Amino acid sequence: MSVIASQLASFWRSQNEQWPFLREHVKALDQLELSSIPFPGFSIRVQFNPARIISSGAKIDKASLEKRPCFLCVSNRPAEQEILELLPGYDVLCNPFPIFHGHLTIPSKSHQLQSIQGKMGDMLRLCELLSDYELFYNGPECGASAPDHFHFQAAPSKVMPLFGDLDQRTLVRLLYTSKALTVSYAPHYLRSAILLEARDPQSIVEAFELYYDLQARLQPTHVEPMFNLLARNQSGLYSLVIFPRKAHRPSFYYETEEKQILLSPGAVDMGGLLVISRREDLSKITSEVVRRMFDEISLHDLSLLHAYRELLLRENR
Repeated sequence: MSVIASQLASFWRSQNEQWPFLREHVKALDQLELSSIPFPGFSIRVQFNPARIISSGAKIDKASLEKRPCFLCVSNRPAEQEILELLPGYDVLCNPFPIFHGHLTIPSKSHQLQSIQGKMGDMLRLCELLSDYELFYNGPECGASAPDHFHFQAAPSKVMPLFGDLDQRTLVRLLYTSKALTVSYAPHYLRSAILLEARDPQSIVEAFELYYDLQARLQPTHVEPMFNLLARNQSGLYSLVIFPRKAHRPSFYYETEEKQILLSPGAVDMGGLLVISRREDLSKITSEVVRRMFDEISLHDLSLLHAYRELLLRENR
């Protein structure tokens, strides 16, 4: 076990012992109902987690955000919530409403808007430090329940199906390759997914910035381009998955009574683990509903992929 892995294990154990609220929610994780919906070549997992209703039902309009204190600012955090220092400018925290054991939230020390621009290097550095974890990022209109305070989250490796699915290579097709970088996409994965891989994190930073600018031109009215991100470092190979989005929530989220399903997809859901917070919604999650959700929220745009490939080729001539 690495020094940082040992630190994290000790930190998580200490917080569970000293923080009854966290301990209660962590203990509940072992009682959660889990199911799986098969698709050709992969499966979508479903988790019934009632504590996550705070996130799935979060109001993120400007007026609502201004009315509530920012729960990621140090002055508003629970007294029991301690900090682990790993990277300058960030606090590592135990998430008090965990989706899985070891769920971390990593907010910036300063109160600043949720925007990944200029921070991809930090995300990959955290992947290097947290080598047994996968980092994820929810855009301000793509699942972030605190779009007013910049933060990453982290999950222990393999709790989401994503990288296990893509590692099989049967689901991905090559889009671009060079000595430094490989870019692939998943054409038959329900949701649009672009995979960047490199040994040098700077190669991913530069390729991501090109992509960011490209999607930003397609979505000029948004705070930032709509996407979720998942990243890892495995034996020195950095991987970043971009999930382009066109909608914050599927149409059934806004329905009423029986037709409503309170599912607000973020990076974890895009990673293949759907988190349901109401029991009455469990029976409604069928393969048809999953297909409909991803079709409504994912940006399936082949012209975007072609433009990205041409941009990469032009930049690396």
